[in-house]
Amino acid sequence: MSKKLKCKNCGEEITKNTRICPYCDTEINPKKPKKRRAMKIFVVLIWIILILAIIASALWAIYTFAFRSYDCEELLSVNFDGSNKSAIGYVTLNEDNSLFTATETGKDNTPLLSDVYNMDTDKASELQTLLIDSIYIADDPRDETYKTEVNGKIYTGTSLSKRENIKNGDVITVTVSYDKWGLFFKGIRLENTEFDIKVSGLTTSSTIDPFEGLNYIFTGVEGYGEVTLDTSGCSSLVANNFEYSVSPSTYLSEGDEITVTATYTGKTYDDESGTIEYDGKYYSCLKESTKTVTVTTLSSTEVLDPFENVTIEYDGIDPFLSISSYDTSQANKVISTYFEFEASKSENLKAGDVITVTAVYKTVDDKQYTDKDLESAGYTLLKTERTYTIPDEVAKYAKKSSSFNQNKVSKSFTTALSAYMVDENKVKLVRCYFGLRKSSDTSLAYNKYYEIYEVTVDSSKTYLVFSAENIYTDEDGNLNFSINVYDESSPNISVMKSKYVDTDKTDYTISEVDVPDSPVNNFNITTTTTTTTATDESSSSDDDSDSSESEE
Repeated sequence: MSKKLKCKNCGEEITKNTRICPYCDTEINPKKPKKRRAMKIFVVLIWIILILAIIASALWAIYTFAFRSYDCEELLSVNFDGSNKSAIGYVTLNEDNSLFTATETGKDNTPLLSDVYNMDTDKASELQTLLIDSIYIADDPRDETYKTEVNGKIYTGTSLSKRENIKNGDVITVTVSYDKWGLFFKGIRLENTEFDIKVSGLTTSSTIDPFEGLNYIFTGVEGYGEVTLDTSGCSSLVANNFEYSVSPSTYLSEGDEITVTATYTGKTYDDESGTIEYDGKYYSCLKESTKTVTVTTLSSTEVLDPFENVTIEYDGIDPFLSISSYDTSQANKVISTYFEFEASKSENLKAGDVITVTAVYKTVDDKQYTDKDLESAGYTLLKTERTYTIPDEVAKYAKKSSSFNQNKVSKSFTTALSAYMVDENKVKLVRCYFGLRKSSDTSLAYNKYYEIYEVTVDSSKTYLVFSAENIYTDEDGNLNFSINVYDESSPNISVMKSKYVDTDKTDYTISEVDVPDSPVNNFNITTTTTTTTATDESSSSDDDSDSSESEE
């Protein structure tokens, strides 16, 4: 009979081996796991760990001993541009490493590709290309971002812990950037992917003085001196890479101070370090520097203005004036000896036109004078050009009848009229006309003035026509003109007007004008002389407007 026990929960009797009380469902004897099963699980885990360790060891052995290993410190070259304390560092592939210099043919003293990689040429070439492409070097090695593009993707290339203002003694860490898995699957392992280098061998840069050897050449005379710069004494570095400006550079006097500015114009200037590279060496300099120079050695020769007291003479009719000559009679004799003059425009001139006159050295016996010839005579040339404005006073041709004294023109007709002027005869000015030339045809008179006279003889009337042309007042106030006397007369005034006035309307704009207040009317002249020039006591000025009154 089985031994009885009491339930710890309800107190009811139950058999010894009962696991759960049938009265209260309390677990009396919990089932314990078998020790043997736990041991089996433990053993399995140990074996899994051992197998993984063996696999890892095998892979490590393969990676270590079967993979091709290359030392990054030998594959890469760390370079420096600049001088001590201002150098810039950058990384490139080591161009001296045979892994990169080997070629398929071994020509030009290059290593043979198959020998360097210890495999056939095709595989060696593929491996060389892979190695070159898998190490990321910045597209611009001097770019501070180290960016490089590989197969359309942007990567950060191999970098330096310090890239600027490098000096001797600096320790710089090189961090290699590369395609790790690309190389792994090709059986290549890179060692020393992060290594340190200690900087040495940087030289101290020389300082450039762009003014060293520069020659200042002063020419001219006191108050009119000029300066030019001669760089022939400068080094080739300075002469080829600097430009100069001077302020002021003209109208200098002895003792004046000028400022010379030297500006570097080369392409290798580094703004951060203030250095330039030239012919493989580095130099310190300012991109722009100035120097003050005192003016010396100006000549004491007399300054000659070749236009002083030179007068331009004009011929012709405004607006068809022309330059006839240059009067140097009142000027320094040196001017007429050494110079002749040329105008930018010498014909078809009018009052108010601006022309440029150039003083040109004369040529005598096939030899042209020069500045040196003038200096030997004790003079320095001030200038060679001068502008002139054609003055209003030059050849002021009448543009309408009110701009000249009609009475004075009438007096010039008295000789022709004297044949009709006897005691019983009477002469009367009855009509006046004034005309301006329409075209630029200089063969025609610029202006014309007509007078028609009525002559009464024994109660019979006849008509005469006289004209004056090219009427103008010169600079001295003289009234100038030429006259035309027509021998024909007619008792019909219209006939005379038509024949001698109206026929000119093709070439002239003609209008009738008033008979002057004090004409040559009703007077007798016993002795007169026809003249073409009469002194005008008060010359009249030109008027630009033309008379447009219609013919009666």
